[in-house]
Amino acid sequence: MRRQGGFTLVELMVVIAILGILGASAIPVFQTWRQRSYGSEAYVTMKNLLEGEILYYLEYDSFFPEGVQPILIPREGPSTPETDLHLENIAKYLKINIPVDHNLEYQITNYGIELHVTILAKFALFKYGHKELHGHLTNTGRMDIFPGG
Repeated sequence: MRRQGGFTLVELMVVIAILGILGASAIPVFQTWRQRSYGSEAYVTMKNLLEGEILYYLEYDSFFPEGVQPILIPREGPSTPETDLHLENIAKYLKINIPVDHNLEYQITNYGIELHVTILAKFALFKYGHKELHGHLTNTGRMDIFPGG
């Protein structure tokens, strides 16, 4: 009697079980690294915003936005004319394009002699569970970036 080539049902079930275990263990790791990539994106965006603010201050002798009204760019939702105007002004004056509808919320507040930028997320951006990134800039040029929340 000749035996036909191929795999038995038991062998196929063992392979499927092993693949299932590998997949189940890889998904949480993948999600952690994806969230940390958002943290890296937030840090780079924060650094670019603050550097743009320094250049704006050197040219106009004040921080952007002018006045005391903070700029808020929500993390998701329909685009509003006000948000579109803020994004256009940021691109025009600070020379940076902020990604929208991208799980991060931005707030830029001008306090006159200092500026505060906050980037928020609904999930942990960094290793120790921080959901916020804060940037602080003074009119003397001191720049601080630190996690929070």
